[in-house]
Amino acid sequence: MRMKQVLIAFFSTLTMVASVPAQMLSPDYGTFGAPMSNFLSSSYLTQQVMNDALFKRNIGSGVAGAKPAALTFNDASRPPTMPRKLAEAYPAAKRGEVERVFNAVLMDLYPKLVQFYGLPHNDLAGAVATFIAGSYQAYRNNIEDEMFKTLPNQIRGALAANANIAGAPDAAKQEMYEQMAILGMFMLGVQEALKKTPDAQISANMKKAGEDYLRTFLGVDPRFVHITNAGMTLDEIADATAAPRGAPFREASQSALSSAALRQANDIETVGFFSKIGFGYGGMMTFNPTPIILFKSGEALYDMEALKFAGGLAAHKAAHPKDWTTWRRAGQAIEVVGDKGWEKITYTKTMDRLPQGFRLAGDYQRTGGGGNLAVGGTAAVLVWSNLSFDRAGNFTSGGGSGSTSSEESAGSKTSVVTSGHAPNEYGQYSIDGYSLTLNYADGRVEQRMIVTDVADPGVIWLDGDGYTSSRN
Repeated sequence: MRMKQVLIAFFSTLTMVASVPAQMLSPDYGTFGAPMSNFLSSSYLTQQVMNDALFKRNIGSGVAGAKPAALTFNDASRPPTMPRKLAEAYPAAKRGEVERVFNAVLMDLYPKLVQFYGLPHNDLAGAVATFIAGSYQAYRNNIEDEMFKTLPNQIRGALAANANIAGAPDAAKQEMYEQMAILGMFMLGVQEALKKTPDAQISANMKKAGEDYLRTFLGVDPRFVHITNAGMTLDEIADATAAPRGAPFREASQSALSSAALRQANDIETVGFFSKIGFGYGGMMTFNPTPIILFKSGEALYDMEALKFAGGLAAHKAAHPKDWTTWRRAGQAIEVVGDKGWEKITYTKTMDRLPQGFRLAGDYQRTGGGGNLAVGGTAAVLVWSNLSFDRAGNFTSGGGSGSTSSEESAGSKTSVVTSGHAPNEYGQYSIDGYSLTLNYADGRVEQRMIVTDVADPGVIWLDGDGYTSSRN
């Protein structure tokens, strides 16, 4: 049985469990469903691994594999606990039904994947590989059997070298195993379901979920995560630890991206804004103004980051047609073609390209997160990114994350609090049109797509994400 057949079986299982597909593919799926990065906070061991910088470096550098026994556990007839924990993020009326789905995924479907690929029983590396594959599939819509086969052994070495894994009891390993297997299979399975029942909003939710999962678990920008038949590479980590000869390649690549972005910018008439659903601390739903690129040709693009797509905009449109539509002006309003024909976007304000040499001055922050506090749960996650600019052309970047969760059993309440901070990095920046170039002190060059109001840059959007300034 190949992976595709397993995923078809997944869809069939959903169909058999009390009409769950209608719920999973409904609008509230985007609010309460699996695509929430805070789901990673439901396992204490997962959080410990994510906070270990050595683990991330080991994955990126391809540490040699370890014996499977180092990462298997004895379940000692312990019943699964993760299906219930993950189901707690759903509304109370749906939890029992969703828990049954997650149990079916864990107990019936995931073992078929294990059998096909010859993975050891209760193997943590295989479960983590499934989670990464599912996230990658949702983010890039590209994972095949041959690409998956190399992942477990690559991940096994990094996990075996992790002190948190080595010292963890079997119960903690089992919990992480269940979490990784369920989320990975769920991400893969819903992608297969969307091929049968397309839904633009859920597809967007899934892509964002895959992006958040990769960023949170691997600790790198998902754009630099690549999986091929030879395995997974994390370019951002590899470049930071490679010999100096690697630096010119990164710089040349960024230069090529910058040139392509500048050429594409000439085809842009302006940038408008639509309202996009997001999630904040505790799982609270947010509605965020988000850039939509309005081209002179009458085409419109919902994903500003796509201006850097390696194959160009034509290739992006072929790969992600649902990110594209057409637009027109209707008086002061801007209309785009949606599911019901021409529809007005939320905002009337537009922003044009920035003049070459434009400077920012201020401290900007972007916050996000998740959790289930908003629906009466006990978990919350907060993630933040900071950027500071001055008019001399200098910048500083940093950020961090934190999470809280609690569990009550037999009258005893256990709380877990984690936090982490990314070290500040420094460099110089330049702005030209829709392009922000960050030249780090260590030689790295990063390009972001930028839009802001020249007269009042209190908010800047980088690759479509909004950062708010505390001072101007």
